[in-house]
Amino acid sequence: MAYRFLGKQKTQYIGAYPAISLAEARARRDGAKHEIAARIDPAKEIRREKIRQQFAGANTLAAIALE
Repeated sequence: MAYRFLGKQKTQYIGAYPAISLAEARARRDGAKHEIAARIDPAKEIRREKIRQQFAGANTLAAIALE
């Protein structure tokens, strides 16, 4: 999906067809459009969520005990 955010042209990858249905791709596109309207960069939000998930998985008792 191509979009402009703060005057810059950006592209967001939604996913490949067999892995993501057309209805889900449309829902993700609509969600990204709502984020852009709310002045939130959807690409940065996806990166932030991936980082949150990495830290959440690393912050377990087993991971801390191994350190």
